[in-house]
Amino acid sequence: MQLVKTRAVVINRINYSEADKIITVITSQHGKIRLIAKGVRKQKSRLKASIELLHQIEIIYKPNNGQIYTLINAHLLKIYNHIIYDYDRLSIAYLFLKIINKAIEDRVEDVFFKLLTDSLDALNDPKINPLLVKIWFLINFLKISGHQPNLTNLKNGNKLQASQKYQFALNDFYFEPSLNHDGIDVNDLKFLRLLVSLQDLTILNNVIEQEKLVNKLMKLVESMFYTYIQV
Repeated sequence: MQLVKTRAVVINRINYSEADKIITVITSQHGKIRLIAKGVRKQKSRLKASIELLHQIEIIYKPNNGQIYTLINAHLLKIYNHIIYDYDRLSIAYLFLKIINKAIEDRVEDVFFKLLTDSLDALNDPKINPLLVKIWFLINFLKISGHQPNLTNLKNGNKLQASQKYQFALNDFYFEPSLNHDGIDVNDLKFLRLLVSLQDLTILNNVIEQEKLVNKLMKLVESMFYTYIQV
């Protein structure tokens, strides 16, 4: 079979045999794949420095009829330094890797590569709120996976009203009128809609009271996410 070249992000690594590693990558063209990196644990391996977690790399691999392909070469494209040296950002980045690794099947849509790299690029920007990146990643992962919450209508089809406060019914995945004075208001709903419609996190980062909205809505979005996505 012909060799394949593509961009990738390393999302998991395990030791294999005495000198090898099996790495899992999400690629720009071929979804999630597993590769055996032969001899990479040897001191003089030329691949060793490139296949660290959170490295964006260009890989050349040899496909076969099995589930694990052979890594031929890897060239380092990007290191996310502001993530690596910031514990909070690093913890969120590792969560993204875990989700991509556990929650998607092998060789799925390439859109997950863009979601991950856009999220890591934003997380690597020290000016962008890392919790904003987290909530954006979670709700857009839901959207890509076909589980986007309805942010415009009640279950009966009626429009959500600006004067009403709402609570979210996880079983139905719809908003419903809140029975008390607490709940999701019109500004919360507008921000949720921005999260699923805007791809530029620098714009979202400049939304008025963005940090307050993220803190208020994070628990809700996490509940939505873990209702449908098993990690």
